[in-house]
Amino acid sequence: VYKALLYSSNSIDKINTELKGSVRSIDIINIGGARWVLSVTDYGEVALCNNAREHHRFYVEDAPFRGMTMISSNRCAAITSNGKVIVMEFSGAHNPQMKVVGMIRLGAGVWRDICYIGKGLVVVMSDRSLVWVNGESMGVKAVTKLETGLHSLGYESDSGILHLFGKNGLHYVASASNNNQCKRSD
Repeated sequence: VYKALLYSSNSIDKINTELKGSVRSIDIINIGGARWVLSVTDYGEVALCNNAREHHRFYVEDAPFRGMTMISSNRCAAITSNGKVIVMEFSGAHNPQMKVVGMIRLGAGVWRDICYIGKGLVVVMSDRSLVWVNGESMGVKAVTKLETGLHSLGYESDSGILHLFGKNGLHYVASASNNNQCKRSD
C-alpha cells in the first residue's frame, strides 16, 4: 500500500525497488576519497549510493546477509544467515568495483550479528555463541558457547567490552581482548 501511495502522489521520497532483498545493514564507506553509503541485503546484494544519486549494485551468490561491519575505510566483513563470513574490498572512487577478498564458513547455526573489534579481528554472534575470526587470514581464533536466545551485539571501543543481548533481558558482557572472559550480566 505504501509503495502505491508513494508512486501515485508523485512524492519526492523514493523506494529503491531495484533491490530484490531487504536491507539488513548500512554504513558509510570511503572509496578513494569519495564517500558512499554501503548496504547489504538478505538476497546477497551489495549496494552503493552517494548524494549525487549514483547507484552501483553487486551480487554475492549464496550470501543472504544478516549483518555487516567496517574493517577499514574501503573494506567490510559481513555475516550471512547460512554461516559465512565474507570480506569485501572496494576500489575506484568514481566507478566503484567490489571484490570478495576472503570467505570462511562457520557452519550451522542461527547467525545474528557481526562486529569489528580491531587488529583485523571480527566477532560473529549466533543465537548461542561468539566466534572470533581473523578477517585477514580468514581463520577462527576462538569459539565461546553461551546459552540460546541471543539477538544483538554491540561493542564499546573505549573499554574493549562486547555486549550481547537476548530474549527476556538476557545480557552478556565479554572482553574483546580475552575471548574466554564472558559473563552473564542481566
